[in-house]
Amino acid sequence: MISYRLSILACAILILVSCKKDDPVKIDVGHSYFPVEIGSWIIYDVDSTVWNDFDVPSVVTNYQYQIKEVIESAFIDDEGREALRWERYKRDTVTDPWVIKDVWIANKTVSTAEKVEENERFIKLIFPVRLAKIWDGNAANTMDEWDYQYTEVDAPKTIGGLSFDSTLTVAQQDFNTWVTYDFFEEYYAKNVGMVYKKGLHWEKGDANLNWDVDYKAGYEYTMTINSYSNQ
Repeated sequence: MISYRLSILACAILILVSCKKDDPVKIDVGHSYFPVEIGSWIIYDVDSTVWNDFDVPSVVTNYQYQIKEVIESAFIDDEGREALRWERYKRDTVTDPWVIKDVWIANKTVSTAEKVEENERFIKLIFPVRLAKIWDGNAANTMDEWDYQYTEVDAPKTIGGLSFDSTLTVAQQDFNTWVTYDFFEEYYAKNVGMVYKKGLHWEKGDANLNWDVDYKAGYEYTMTINSYSNQ
């Protein structure tokens, strides 16, 4: 009987010890929505429309091309942070050679994912990712405040013919003054990065005109993922 009780006690102690050694539950804060593997790339199909109101009705010009973004290397920036060299290439058709267009910089920290685009720093994502969370995407630059918001999180989506199990939507701007209209949003997929972007800026001289008429100036564009490699 004593031996049996000792065996039971030993088992109980082992169970308690094993429980204490278990790893704590890991909380997914969303870092995988902004992967930073060197050598990874994404090709986007870009559709762009420009309205020129110097003529009436406006002259409308459409453009189609591809952009390839490559995380080329990592380095330490002026603030002592690890940064990424984000090379961007352009071609007009799939048979044309890639030509480097510009170089952006990105930083990923515990709490933010930031990009320097055309010398302006934007806070693209904040962590942890939570539905309805709001932050100023322009807090790191001198531009007017834009309240970014997560409007969809961990949602399956098919974009550019590719299926993704988990995506999030960042609503960046939706502002209408009746003479100007700005709308910007981005989609991100886990372990891929940005998979879709839409942006538009319209202006018109008469607030009584509808936006669907041709008497306006501005631009509208979309970037839709075509293919990718996350190494």
